[in-house]
Amino acid sequence: MSDTTPAAAPPASEQVDEGILQEFRQKDFEQQVKFLVDMFQKDIISPVQEAYSKVLADEKAFEEEKAKHRDPNAKDEDIIKLDIGGKIFDVKRKVLCRVKGTKLEAIFNGNFKVKTAPKNGATFIDRDPTHFHIIVRYLEEKPYQEIFPSDVIEQKRFLNELQWYKMEELSAEFSKWTEEGKKAK
Repeated sequence: MSDTTPAAAPPASEQVDEGILQEFRQKDFEQQVKFLVDMFQKDIISPVQEAYSKVLADEKAFEEEKAKHRDPNAKDEDIIKLDIGGKIFDVKRKVLCRVKGTKLEAIFNGNFKVKTAPKNGATFIDRDPTHFHIIVRYLEEKPYQEIFPSDVIEQKRFLNELQWYKMEELSAEFSKWTEEGKKAK
Protein backbone atom coordinates (compact mmCIF):
# COMPACT_ATOMS: atom_id res chain seq x y z
CA MET A 1 0.00 0.00 0.00
CA SER A 2 1.08 3.41 -0.70
CA ASP A 3 1.19 6.29 1.71
CA THR A 4 -1.19 8.30 -0.42
CA THR A 5 -4.16 6.08 0.07
CA PRO A 6 -6.89 7.70 2.01
CA ALA A 7 -7.65 6.29 5.43
CA ALA A 8 -10.63 4.09 5.61
CA ALA A 9 -13.81 5.70 6.89
CA PRO A 10 -14.84 4.64 10.38
CA PRO A 11 -17.54 2.04 10.50
CA ALA A 12 -21.08 3.41 10.33
CA SER A 13 -21.70 2.62 14.00
CA GLU A 14 -18.83 4.91 14.96
CA GLN A 15 -19.76 7.69 12.61
CA VAL A 16 -21.34 10.66 14.37
CA ASP A 17 -23.49 12.95 12.37
CA GLU A 18 -21.98 16.43 12.66
CA GLY A 19 -25.50 17.92 12.97
CA ILE A 20 -26.29 15.72 15.97
CA LEU A 21 -23.00 16.67 17.58
CA GLN A 22 -23.78 20.36 17.05
CA GLU A 23 -27.28 19.88 18.51
CA PHE A 24 -25.78 18.09 21.54
CA ARG A 25 -23.29 20.93 22.08
CA GLN A 26 -26.10 23.50 21.80
CA LYS A 27 -28.25 21.67 24.38
CA ASP A 28 -25.25 21.26 26.68
CA PHE A 29 -24.49 24.99 26.34
CA GLU A 30 -28.12 25.94 27.05
CA GLN A 31 -28.13 23.70 30.13
CA GLN A 32 -24.93 25.30 31.39
CA VAL A 33 -26.31 28.80 30.80
CA LYS A 34 -29.57 27.87 32.57
CA PHE A 35 -27.56 26.43 35.47
CA LEU A 36 -25.50 29.63 35.74
CA VAL A 37 -28.58 31.86 35.52
CA ASP A 38 -30.34 29.81 38.21
CA MET A 39 -27.26 29.94 40.42
CA PHE A 40 -26.92 33.72 39.90
CA GLN A 41 -30.62 34.17 40.73
CA LYS A 42 -30.38 32.03 43.87
CA ASP A 43 -27.00 33.20 45.19
CA ILE A 44 -26.97 36.87 44.21
CA ILE A 45 -30.26 38.32 42.99
CA SER A 46 -32.56 36.79 45.62
CA PRO A 47 -30.44 37.82 48.65
CA VAL A 48 -30.06 41.34 47.26
CA GLN A 49 -33.80 41.60 46.65
CA GLU A 50 -34.51 40.33 50.17
CA ALA A 51 -32.07 42.84 51.69
CA TYR A 52 -33.56 45.65 49.60
CA SER A 53 -37.08 44.70 50.71
CA LYS A 54 -35.92 44.74 54.33
CA VAL A 55 -34.34 48.19 53.87
CA LEU A 56 -37.57 49.51 52.37
CA ALA A 57 -39.61 48.03 55.23
CA ASP A 58 -37.21 49.49 57.82
CA GLU A 59 -37.33 52.88 56.12
CA LYS A 60 -41.13 52.84 56.10
CA ALA A 61 -41.22 51.87 59.80
CA PHE A 62 -38.76 54.64 60.60
CA GLU A 63 -40.82 57.25 58.72
CA GLU A 64 -43.99 56.06 60.49
CA GLU A 65 -42.29 56.32 63.87
CA LYS A 66 -40.87 59.74 63.01
CA ALA A 67 -44.33 60.95 61.96
CA LYS A 68 -45.66 60.06 65.43
CA HIS A 69 -43.22 62.56 66.94
CA ARG A 70 -43.65 65.33 64.38
CA ASP A 71 -45.40 68.50 65.45
CA PRO A 72 -48.22 68.90 62.92
CA ASN A 73 -48.95 72.42 64.16
CA ALA A 74 -45.40 73.78 63.77
CA LYS A 75 -45.32 76.94 61.64
CA ASP A 76 -42.44 79.26 60.79
CA GLU A 77 -44.18 82.26 62.34
CA ASP A 78 -44.73 80.55 65.71
CA ILE A 79 -43.18 82.43 68.59
CA ILE A 80 -41.22 80.02 70.72
CA LYS A 81 -40.81 80.84 74.38
CA LEU A 82 -37.39 79.68 75.54
CA ASP A 83 -36.16 79.38 79.08
CA ILE A 84 -32.38 79.42 78.72
CA GLY A 85 -30.92 78.77 82.14
CA GLY A 86 -33.72 80.73 83.82
CA LYS A 87 -33.87 83.67 81.40
CA ILE A 88 -36.86 83.90 79.02
CA PHE A 89 -36.43 84.61 75.30
CA ASP A 90 -39.25 84.87 72.76
CA VAL A 91 -38.01 83.95 69.28
CA LYS A 92 -39.79 83.02 66.04
CA ARG A 93 -39.42 79.39 64.99
CA LYS A 94 -38.04 80.40 61.57
CA VAL A 95 -35.29 82.38 63.30
CA LEU A 96 -34.29 79.41 65.45
CA CYS A 97 -34.24 77.22 62.34
CA ARG A 98 -32.41 79.64 60.03
CA VAL A 99 -29.04 77.87 60.23
CA LYS A 100 -29.28 74.20 59.26
CA GLY A 101 -27.37 71.69 61.35
CA THR A 102 -27.53 73.60 64.63
CA LYS A 103 -29.09 72.19 67.78
CA LEU A 104 -31.72 74.93 67.73
CA GLU A 105 -32.76 73.98 64.20
CA ALA A 106 -32.83 70.29 65.13
CA ILE A 107 -35.00 70.95 68.18
CA PHE A 108 -37.46 73.43 66.67
CA ASN A 109 -37.77 72.39 62.99
CA GLY A 110 -41.10 70.68 63.66
CA ASN A 111 -39.80 67.13 63.27
CA PHE A 112 -40.39 66.60 66.98
CA LYS A 113 -43.00 67.76 69.43
CA VAL A 114 -41.17 69.97 71.90
CA LYS A 115 -42.32 69.80 75.49
CA THR A 116 -42.91 72.99 77.37
CA ALA A 117 -42.98 73.58 81.10
CA PRO A 118 -46.56 73.72 82.40
CA LYS A 119 -45.66 76.56 84.75
CA ASN A 120 -44.44 79.13 82.20
CA GLY A 121 -45.11 77.47 78.82
CA ALA A 122 -41.43 77.75 77.88
CA THR A 123 -39.07 75.18 76.46
CA PHE A 124 -36.25 74.81 78.96
CA ILE A 125 -32.66 74.52 77.73
CA ASP A 126 -30.19 74.06 80.56
CA ARG A 127 -27.46 76.38 79.27
CA ASP A 128 -25.85 79.66 80.34
CA PRO A 129 -28.11 82.52 79.20
CA THR A 130 -25.37 85.19 79.39
CA HIS A 131 -24.58 85.31 75.67
CA PHE A 132 -27.68 83.70 74.16
CA HIS A 133 -28.90 87.14 73.00
CA ILE A 134 -25.87 87.31 70.67
CA ILE A 135 -26.88 84.00 69.09
CA VAL A 136 -30.43 85.27 68.63
CA ARG A 137 -29.21 88.50 66.99
CA TYR A 138 -27.01 86.45 64.67
CA LEU A 139 -29.98 84.23 63.74
CA GLU A 140 -32.16 87.30 63.21
CA GLU A 141 -29.47 88.64 60.86
CA LYS A 142 -29.12 91.80 62.93
CA PRO A 143 -25.80 93.44 63.85
CA TYR A 144 -24.15 91.42 66.58
CA GLN A 145 -20.36 91.88 66.33
CA GLU A 146 -20.45 94.99 68.49
CA ILE A 147 -21.87 92.96 71.38
CA PHE A 148 -19.26 90.18 71.25
CA PRO A 149 -17.74 89.73 74.71
CA SER A 150 -14.39 91.49 75.14
CA ASP A 151 -13.32 89.79 78.37
CA VAL A 152 -11.13 86.72 77.71
CA ILE A 153 -13.03 84.52 80.19
CA GLU A 154 -16.38 85.58 78.71
CA GLN A 155 -15.02 84.91 75.22
CA LYS A 156 -14.19 81.33 76.23
CA ARG A 157 -17.64 80.88 77.78
CA PHE A 158 -19.29 82.28 74.64
CA LEU A 159 -17.21 80.02 72.39
CA ASN A 160 -18.20 77.05 74.57
CA GLU A 161 -21.89 77.94 74.11
CA LEU A 162 -21.43 78.30 70.35
CA GLN A 163 -19.89 74.86 70.21
CA TRP A 164 -22.70 73.34 72.27
CA TYR A 165 -25.35 74.87 69.99
CA LYS A 166 -23.29 73.74 66.96
CA MET A 167 -23.14 77.29 65.63
CA GLU A 168 -20.07 76.54 63.48
CA GLU A 169 -20.28 79.59 61.20
CA LEU A 170 -20.70 82.03 64.07
CA SER A 171 -18.02 80.20 66.05
CA ALA A 172 -15.54 80.57 63.18
CA GLU A 173 -16.44 84.24 62.78
CA PHE A 174 -16.06 84.85 66.51
CA SER A 175 -12.69 83.06 66.61
CA LYS A 176 -11.48 85.20 63.72
CA TRP A 177 -12.76 88.33 65.48
CA THR A 178 -10.89 87.44 68.69
CA GLU A 179 -7.67 86.68 66.75
CA GLU A 180 -7.90 90.03 64.95
CA GLY A 181 -8.45 91.71 68.33
CA LYS A 182 -5.30 90.09 69.70
CA LYS A 183 -3.28 91.26 66.67
CA ALA A 184 -4.55 94.82 67.07
CA LYS A 185 -3.26 95.03 70.65
